[in-house]
Amino acid sequence: NLHVNTFYFMGGLLLLEKGEGTLAAQSVTPLRTAEYLAAKLLTLTLLAVAENGLIVLLVWGTAVHPLPLLLGLAPAAALYVLFGFLVVIRYDAVNDYLLPSMLASGVLLLPVLAYFGGWESWLLWLHPLHGALRLLQGGWGAPAGGEWAALLYVGLWVGGAFWGCRRVFGGFVARA
Repeated sequence: NLHVNTFYFMGGLLLLEKGEGTLAAQSVTPLRTAEYLAAKLLTLTLLAVAENGLIVLLVWGTAVHPLPLLLGLAPAAALYVLFGFLVVIRYDAVNDYLLPSMLASGVLLLPVLAYFGGWESWLLWLHPLHGALRLLQGGWGAPAGGEWAALLYVGLWVGGAFWGCRRVFGGFVARA
């Protein structure tokens, strides 16, 4: 649910805005690239956190620790939004976007598969979402250890992905 409502929602929004010409028109508005991206990032992240928080509340009730849950959900949602942007910006049609998006989704979901498969390795720390998953574990009272490192790590990934989105988007606007 988190993956679809962030990664693919961002993809759909961007394809719609491209099709309507609003992204090309954005280059002549006072809205800066960072502001546009921050608005998308903030709204989609808040929507995903609220939606997934409500789902967790309905399923688990008050047995969940809200702070670790929030600290895991928010950066995971932000990363999915930003990586969704990075994947879709190159495409103008849904048909062109679908296969590459599925490949990117598979790569993004690797730590989740490793988690359910019981595979634990230091190599997982190389994946951007691993830190967020470590934080999410704390929501169920099972701190995985290294929470501060995980928070810093996922924060660096969010910052790097945002920077990458700004660069890619600036190139798109110049090209359009």
